[in-house]
Amino acid sequence: MRTYSWLETISLTERLADLIKVSFMPTAVIAVLRGGAFPALVIAHRLGVRTMYAVQVTTTRTEEVRSARRPPTVQATSEWHVSGEKLLVVDDVVNTGQTLRSVLHEINRRGRPARVATACIAWDSVSANDSAVQTGCPSDYHADRVEAWVRFPWEAPQS
Repeated sequence: MRTYSWLETISLTERLADLIKVSFMPTAVIAVLRGGAFPALVIAHRLGVRTMYAVQVTTTRTEEVRSARRPPTVQATSEWHVSGEKLLVVDDVVNTGQTLRSVLHEINRRGRPARVATACIAWDSVSANDSAVQTGCPSDYHADRVEAWVRFPWEAPQS
């Protein structure tokens, strides 16, 4: 397991914002709840983006390490105005890319954005079934690559 401190998380999120602004300037940021809320807020401020949306996506059955997966459930928390916008979807960690694909599907269901990019603090490159290391990150931008389950400081400790 890879556990990040608050200082590491802030530093990686700032690095992620710097990576993004080199090649993409979004007009709106979409936070994937729950884990993407903090990095999305920091990135929006660093990039000067005032419009933010949120989406709740659940793909695991429990909070346990390497929890069994289930088909994603997607619930947008507000009305999104996506047509013609340059959107940045932010989550804390990406593994299979299933969550990001679910959000992209929801975006396309709601309109035709000018461009959509995805970002995460960490890419857990171990496949969901622990059998192999993935060779390509499902996210357009990531600040760290790990081969372990990730725990961020806002998460409740496992008992």
